[in-house]
Amino acid sequence: KESDAVKILNHSKVIGDVMAGATSSISFSGDSVNPETQTKLAPAELTALPGIHIPASAKPLTSVLSPSQASVDSKGNVKFTNASATLPAGTYQTAGERTLKESDVQTNGEVNLFVNGSLTVTKSLLLGQEPSLPQTDFYPANLKVFITPQDEEDRVLIEKGSMLAGVLYAPGVPVYLK
Repeated sequence: KESDAVKILNHSKVIGDVMAGATSSISFSGDSVNPETQTKLAPAELTALPGIHIPASAKPLTSVLSPSQASVDSKGNVKFTNASATLPAGTYQTAGERTLKESDVQTNGEVNLFVNGSLTVTKSLLLGQEPSLPQTDFYPANLKVFITPQDEEDRVLIEKGSMLAGVLYAPGVPVYLK
């Protein structure tokens, strides 16, 4: 089933681990680099990945963005194009398509981002940061992105030239590292 797939394509590299449910597939193509570990959980360990619950305290992502940082269309889709933004520590939610193109989005402390829809990152940085560390370092534990599908077309696409330094949890959504 395509919605349970993790596909690592072409010049992509995962630093860390890839984990998928018992009925999922993990595949590599081109000259992609295998992660340190690949784990397919046995049915006895986990029959389904836990669902995502959006906390009632989650604020709209658009509440912390200025028009110069991102555009929002009539459907609520947020697009970062040639932009730079720092998300303050907090919990945010957003729906629809999230697109980062040639942009740099960082956190200023711990950020939990709940996306109901798709995420596309093209030639961009999406980085967890820790204010006490130098700006050139990143702290992946400070960015957690949770993706739930709105429809069967939703997916996560992280394209060549991009970096996500954080935790990405997307049960039921295909993930492509291209």
